[in-house]
Parts: sequence; C-alpha cells; structure tokens
Amino acid sequence: MARSELVHLPSRNPAFTLRDGCAPPLRSDLAVLAPLLFLTLALTLRPDTAVRAQEFPGITGWEPVTEVRTYFADNLWEYINGAAELFVSYDVLECRTRDVAADGIVVTVELYDMSSRLNAWGIFLRERPDEPAIPVAGATAAVLSLPWQGLLLKGTYYVKLNVVEGELTGTSGTALLTAVAAALPGSPELPPELAALPSTARESGSEGYQRVGFAGRPELRQCLFARYHLPPGGDFTGFVVVDTPEATGDEVFAGLDEGWEDLPFPVGTARVREIPYQGLVGVVRTPDGVFGAAEAPDRAALTARLELLTGRSRAGDYR
Repeated sequence: MARSELVHLPSRNPAFTLRDGCAPPLRSDLAVLAPLLFLTLALTLRPDTAVRAQEFPGITGWEPVTEVRTYFADNLWEYINGAAELFVSYDVLECRTRDVAADGIVVTVELYDMSSRLNAWGIFLRERPDEPAIPVAGATAAVLSLPWQGLLLKGTYYVKLNVVEGELTGTSGTALLTAVAAALPGSPELPPELAALPSTARESGSEGYQRVGFAGRPELRQCLFARYHLPPGGDFTGFVVVDTPEATGDEVFAGLDEGWEDLPFPVGTARVREIPYQGLVGVVRTPDGVFGAAEAPDRAALTARLELLTGRSRAGDYR
C-alpha cells in the first residue's frame, strides 16, 4: 500500500488529526487520557476529595513531619481497623491525619469530620475516658489522658491527639489542644438539640447521643438520652428522638411497627415493646416532640416515666 493512501483511512481517534500520512499513536493517547478519566471519576464520587485531601490546618508552635493522609467512611478501616464501625455509625465524613512535632514530642493529629455537631458530640462522649474535662479556649470540650493522648471537640470536628514520641504534660497538652481548637472552624457551643432533652429530674453529666440502634433496637434512631432520678428503685434512661437531615422524629416514630404495641397515654400516641433483659421501652409522640423511656418493669411505671418526660406529672407523682 502506498504511503499516500494512508491519509484517506479514517482516524480511530477523532480527537486527533492525521499528520504526515500516519495515524496517531493510540496507545500514547490512552496513556494521557487514562489519568484524566480516573481523576474525573474520583471527583464525581467524592466531589471535595481533591481539595480537602490537601487541607490540614496549621497548628501554631508545631511543625508538620508527615504528609496528610485522608480516609472516608468506606476505607477508614484501613487506618483504625474495627474501630471504624463506631465512626461510621455516627456518619463520619472523613478523617484527615498527619504527624506534627515540637520540643522533641511527635504527635499524630486525627481530625474526624463527623458531619454534624450532634454526631461529633455523641462520639466524643462515647470515646472520652474517665478523666475530668479541662478548660480549653475555643473548644466545646477537651480531656487529657496523660502522657499519651488528648481529645477535643469543636463544631463538627472530633479530634484525637496520640503521642508517637516523647510525653505530653498538663502544660504542653493543654497548649496543643488550645492551638488545635484555634485552627479549626466551627462553633464551640454545644449542639442546639440538647435543649430538647427534658431537664426535670435529669442527672447532670449523664447525657449522650445514639445515632442508630438505641437500646439495641435498629428502629430507634437519633436518640438523645440521659439518666433520670426517681424515688428508690425507679431510676431510668429517658430519651428524645431529635430531627436530623436524615429523618424527623415523627418519621422515626412511624417506623415503630413490627413488634411494637399501642400504649394508652393521656396525650398523643404511644407505643411499647419489651427488650430482653432490659424491660419495657416506650415512645410517645406529642405536639412537643417524640419522647421515650427505657428499663420499665411494667406498663404503669412506663406510663409514669413518659408523663415525667412530657411534663405531665407533678414532682413525687412519678415512679
């Protein structure tokens, strides 16, 4: 075949033109296009990956000594193994981590974006040790487990500081927590949903948040809970089902069907079911919200506890 005839053959890649009577090198073109196609797919699946993966707040007084590593809900297990299950249950968006150093101390900083202030607060309470909280400017809450670890909560961020080399002291640990808090965006205020939790007879400091599987029941979701003090033998866990972007409290209540029974109640609609080894749990939907009580020995006690939580009993009338 003559060289001149080649220019009349249709190109297999219309994005390129024939030159000098030769078809363009297809393999070379794919080598160029493949990375671009991969990047496009990655950005489609995770729109903020290319930007967020490179971001890490500067921490005053501490120098970065490693590159930033970024993990998401679907691969967080690669970093923290089975512990990832808890973070996924609280709707973690991503974890960014890097090592920083100062004065002979190397610390791994783990920034968990938990997608909401309520989720971040909930997992902070789940993981915090028994040590008392310490005041840290700009933080919602913070605690030190000297000399190896510090935990911090601010906005949607839950932060873990794990010592790699050296030891933290009360002074250096507090200073590092303060610097991290200053570097993070968001409000240091507690989640506004806490205002929905009834305050009468509530034990201060017993509050918590279970995003899924409250009392071991998958249908009980978005439960803000606390311990409530009643006359001897009647203490119990009370909760309120809060609205979230995933579902309203009313929608969660509507899902209490199989295995749940109607419970007579002075106002609204109430349902009850027995949980093995825990007793009765009841949930009532009222104009003021969706409230629940757990660990009741019988329906009379359960009704009295729901009346307490919904503000429909006088002090001393509940059990």
